[in-house]
Amino acid sequence: MAVYEDMSIEELEKLLTRKERLFVEEYDRDGNGTQAAIRAGYNPGKKNASASVQASKLLRSAKISAYRRARANELCRQLGISQETIRLNVMDVYRRCMTAKPVMKYDPDSREWVESGEYVFDSKGALKAMELLGKPLGDILGVYFGQAAEYSGYLNLNAPNMYALIPHGAEVNTALAARLGILAAFALAAAVLAALLVFRRQADDRALLAAAVVLAIGVPFLLPHMHERYFFLADVLALAWACAFPRSAPCALLVELASLGAYVVVLRGKFTLAVSLDGRLFPMLCEALLMLAGLAFAVLSLARRLAFPQKSRE
Repeated sequence: MAVYEDMSIEELEKLLTRKERLFVEEYDRDGNGTQAAIRAGYNPGKKNASASVQASKLLRSAKISAYRRARANELCRQLGISQETIRLNVMDVYRRCMTAKPVMKYDPDSREWVESGEYVFDSKGALKAMELLGKPLGDILGVYFGQAAEYSGYLNLNAPNMYALIPHGAEVNTALAARLGILAAFALAAAVLAALLVFRRQADDRALLAAAVVLAIGVPFLLPHMHERYFFLADVLALAWACAFPRSAPCALLVELASLGAYVVVLRGKFTLAVSLDGRLFPMLCEALLMLAGLAFAVLSLARRLAFPQKSRE
C-alpha cells in the first residue's frame, strides 16, 4: 500500500488496465460502483451481480485507492486547493450542522412559514464532517466525487414550474419524476428544433424569437431542481418579444407576473399566493399556472407563425 502511495498519477496509470482506469473515471462521476463497472466494460452478470462483486473488489484494491487519491490531489493542485482549506471548510460544515435550527410550519392564516417551537440539528452531517477531518485530502474529495450526481430530494426550489403543481408534502418518486422532467425538456427542445428545420422557409426573425421564448420558458418549466432565477432568460426574451411584436405582449405579461410572484417569495420570505385545495397546500400554484399559460401562448404563436405565416402577419 505504501509503495502505491508514493507513486505519481502517471506511474499508477501504467499499473492499471484500461478497464480499471475507466472504472475509476466512471465511479468518480456518480459514485455508483455497479454501474461504473458495467460502463467500464465488466460483465454485468445476472441482475448485475457480477458487476457488483467486481466493483467491490476494485474499490478495495490498493492500486485503485491510490489512483483515486492521486486524481483528487491532481485536481486540487490544478484548482489551487490546499488540504488546510478543505479541512477548514469541513470544520465549517461541522459547525453549521451542530447549529440548532427551528422547525418551520406553514400558517395558513398569515400565509407564511413560522417557527413551531421545535429545533433540530444535522447530527448525521456533523458526524460525517468529523469523520472526514481525520482522512487525507484524496479521501475527502472522493466523498464529493462520489456524491456529485446526488441532489436534494426537492423537485422544485421556488420555481414557478410544473413541479409547483404538486401539492406540498405529497409523496412523489423524485428520482423518477426528475428523469421524466429531463426527458420532457429534451423532447421539447428537439421538437422546436425539428419544427424550425421542417418549416425553415417560414422561419423568419419573428419565428426564431418565438422559438427562443418557447425554449427559455419551457426548459426550466420542465426541468427539476430549478430556482426562480432560472427563468431570468425567459423574462428578458419575453419582454424583447413583446417590444418587437406587440401582439405577443400577453406572453410577456404572464411570464413577468409569474416570475415576480416567485421573486416576492424570496424577498418577503413567505408565499404570497398560496392556495389550499381540498386540504392540500399549493404554495406556488398561481405562479406556475401563469408560467404555463405563457408557455402555451408562446407555443401556439410559434406554431401559427410556422404553419400559417401569412395569417400571422400583423
